Order: sequence, then C-alpha cells, then structure tokens
Amino acid sequence: MTKDEPAKLPTNLEELYAKQIEFCRKIFDECGEVQPMWVGQSNDNELYPISAVFGSPEEKEEIGETLRAIFKRFDVIRYVSMLDSWMVISEKDKYVPGTRPSEHPDRIEVILITGEDGENEIFGYFRIIRGEEGEKPRLSEFKRNNGSGFMSLGTFSALLPRQNNREASSLH
Repeated sequence: MTKDEPAKLPTNLEELYAKQIEFCRKIFDECGEVQPMWVGQSNDNELYPISAVFGSPEEKEEIGETLRAIFKRFDVIRYVSMLDSWMVISEKDKYVPGTRPSEHPDRIEVILITGEDGENEIFGYFRIIRGEEGEKPRLSEFKRNNGSGFMSLGTFSALLPRQNNREASSLH
C-alpha cells in the first residue's frame, strides 16, 4: 500500500485481528500504554472503533452491556479488542478458583487482544515488561493462544450472538 492507496478493509476475523495486533504495538511503543479499545466491523463493512475508560466492576458491566447494544444496533459481525489486564498462566490443578488474577501471586501484566465473529474466538497477549523506574515499558513478543486451556468468561467476552443464531455473513 502506498500513501495514495486507501487502506484495505479486513474481510475476516484473522485480518481484523492482525491489524489490531499491529496497532497495539505501534500505540504502546509510542505512548507506553494503550487505552481499552474495541473495533467492530459491520455486515456492510463499516468499522466502529470504541474506546472506554472504566474502574469499578459495575462500570465494566455497564460498558459490556453498552458494547452488546452498539454491536447489535450496527449489525457488527466481528470485533477485536485490546485491554490491559492481569493474567495468570497456571497449570489447571494449581490455580485457586475464585482468586482474582489481580490478586494472584503469579499474575503477569498483559495487553490482551481478543477477537470474535460469533463463531470463533481468538486470543493472544503481549506481556508488559517494566524496567527500572523512569524506563519506558516495553512489550514482549505477541503470544497467541490456539484454544488450548483458555476459557474466556469475562465481562467483555461473547459480545456477539453465536453464529448459529444469525444469518451467515457475506463477508466471511
């Protein structure tokens, strides 16, 4: 793509996801952080970027419901998100149920990038590496989960109806 050529719009979840990974890396390298963001793509190929700031669990719930309503209103068929988060990578038998990742002793700080199209969910993350005080944080290599051992049950998962409950999209 040259300066004069328009950007090619994604035609599937993988392409939208790849663009979000690239965008996240650029923003983090420039700013040292990212803001929570979702990018939805509608059935008529429009892109809807949405950013939100939240603090409390109640605010997260409200934003989750608002995202579901927006995605429904604009017939969003796929979306990706990037959120800074705490994550625990643990053997199933070593993780203590009910422990919030932010309170777990083995937590790591990540930028979580997820994607969904009503049929498939994809997930990966950059680990945030913090150096000495005053040093700019950096990101690890991107690690993608290929479905093994990851279960997404959070507020910002399943923002779209399952594909078998809707008509198939012409953009898939």
